Amino acid sequence: MILYRRHLDAHTRFRDRKQTVVETSTSAGSGGIGTFAPFANLRFNRAGRQISDATVIGKPQVFPEISYEEAREHYGKKVDRLDSVMISIITPVYNGKRFIEFCIKNVIEQNCPDMEHIIVDGGSSDGTVEIIKKYAASHKHIRWISEKDDGQSDAMNKGIAMARGEILGFLNADDYYEPNVLCRILEIFKSLPEPSLLVGNCYRWNDKGEMYEVNKPARLDITDLMMGWSINPFPVNPSQYFYHKSLHQKIGPYNILEHFTLDIDFLIRAVQAANVTYRDEFWGNYRFLEGTKTFNDMKNLQAVQRLGALLKKYRQELPWRQRLRIAIKWYRNRLTTTVKYLINDPLDFFLKVRLKLMKAFGFRP
Repeated sequence: MILYRRHLDAHTRFRDRKQTVVETSTSAGSGGIGTFAPFANLRFNRAGRQISDATVIGKPQVFPEISYEEAREHYGKKVDRLDSVMISIITPVYNGKRFIEFCIKNVIEQNCPDMEHIIVDGGSSDGTVEIIKKYAASHKHIRWISEKDDGQSDAMNKGIAMARGEILGFLNADDYYEPNVLCRILEIFKSLPEPSLLVGNCYRWNDKGEMYEVNKPARLDITDLMMGWSINPFPVNPSQYFYHKSLHQKIGPYNILEHFTLDIDFLIRAVQAANVTYRDEFWGNYRFLEGTKTFNDMKNLQAVQRLGALLKKYRQELPWRQRLRIAIKWYRNRLTTTVKYLINDPLDFFLKVRLKLMKAFGFRP
């Protein structure tokens, strides 16, 4: 029996809460797998870290056992392995009435026969569920649940557990794909080893519908990402990357303790375990809207502090050779930036150097 281990409080909520499941029943054959199969034979703590025994950082942990049958019953379905490659698009949403219909239509208009759209609603009360029901009734590729969750990461993990596809993509309710992206992704994945992470480009839009930034994250080595956003930007939105579902067998699920930097936390782990491929093609569109949690977090500068703390944590976990490479790249970038500044504006450069020297020796400018 495959056992799933969770913290006691999460297990209690799991057993007590009610859920609504709307999807087509399937029966598992000899090759069938349960919805929790991506994490089969692996054990993770609540933060998404894989553990090898019942001790984490020297402290004994208590993990109540949840059987395979209990886990499957929670989501109500068995899932068969499919002979053809399928892509599962997962949309976590909570009170997203404003954009959920646009999101659903955007996936429908991809006209991709080998895909499913899994919508994980967090118990919306604004009419979101009614919109989902309307489209799910007439589109068999839409599968959905509605129940309270522990945040966006928790909803994303539920979507992964429900996914039938070998390839995963996440599309937030207020974001959207460029035309014909999903068929293009399936075509590329035919030649990629497993597990792979495939990354493209993304447009960034504001509330006025104006495109104000183009994200082209061409350098995705871990030592490049550790340089920081101002030097080497991360992929800005999950609408621009896709990956094999089996990648989670190596790195674990999304960290449900992360509510703001969850995507970056995933990417840092993913690039160290997956075969990473970048294509200079535009796939995603990211609406950076006022009032959203990401917008507010950046407005009050909390996002910068969160990112800095996350990068520092992962840098400390890297082998010393990689940390040395990061230091060399950082000083090389600083030297290059200084030389360019000197060439482009030598007078201003020397004035600033003069001011710094005067302050250093105690003279007033």
